[in-house]
Amino acid sequence: MTHIDVERVRWLIGQVGVAANAINGSRGASDESGSVAASAFGNTASGSFCHTAWQETATEASTATGFLRTSLEADWSRLGVVLHTFEQMDAESADEICATGLRSGSLDVFNTHLDSKSGDRRQEQAEDAVNAIEPALGPTIFAGDFNTETPPELDRLTGMGWVEVSVDADGNPLATSSHDNAIDKVYASPGVVATGPAEEVDGGPSDHDGIVVNLAIAPAWP
Repeated sequence: MTHIDVERVRWLIGQVGVAANAINGSRGASDESGSVAASAFGNTASGSFCHTAWQETATEASTATGFLRTSLEADWSRLGVVLHTFEQMDAESADEICATGLRSGSLDVFNTHLDSKSGDRRQEQAEDAVNAIEPALGPTIFAGDFNTETPPELDRLTGMGWVEVSVDADGNPLATSSHDNAIDKVYASPGVVATGPAEEVDGGPSDHDGIVVNLAIAPAWP
């Protein structure tokens, strides 16, 4: 069982946030200084070569710091979720929810519940969710109540090889809502595969039934 030092984690979250902000600030300063005239390196062939090299280096540095900032912000967000989980429930349950150390590496899991009334609001929520998911670098699962059978915002994910795995043996999405609509969905990124068809289970007091699908991380995933 994991015994978490809440105050230590809270301090760590703050430090990661400081690092992310510092990286973002330095990247902005670097971008602002990106327009350096070629004459600054001298009006010679060597000066022109140095100017070109400087521009290429500045571009690569901006890209690298961008990746680092994205990683730090992702860690910042995840640490916040871990802290909240351990504050709201007993350590054993929280430890199971925040389990790490998979034999095949890490796994990111995202969950959502999109608006059931407003299509515009639902679209905004879906776009925000996809924006949060896209930076994930490893095997990832995205599931929830999408309140629509064909969320167009997820075309960005399916265009990158994501597949809906909440389907039966014939490939049909399971209809688990009270109106028999297939609005509860599970999507898997490349590197995550379903080992069999999804199954519908009794939802108990909920107006939706549940979906159970067994997934595995492909051995070839780095």
